[in-house]
Amino acid sequence: MKNIKTPEEVARDRSCFELALHGLEKESIPYVVKLKEPVEIRRFFGFKKRVQTVYVKVDEPGIFYKMTQRYMKKDK
Repeated sequence: MKNIKTPEEVARDRSCFELALHGLEKESIPYVVKLKEPVEIRRFFGFKKRVQTVYVKVDEPGIFYKMTQRYMKKDK
């Protein structure tokens, strides 16, 4: 799924987790993975957070997209 939110909107979303390395300027994160149900993750220093959405930025978006599509077809 394509991301339509700005970096500021993503930062305010309390039920999300970002998987991206940003430089000096924050860029839009291109992919969004919406989970079927919330999961609990552990952040730095053992802090817990419930996550419903994961924002992903990858070096090779074409390969990432193909692999996720293949996985989703297999899951059906």
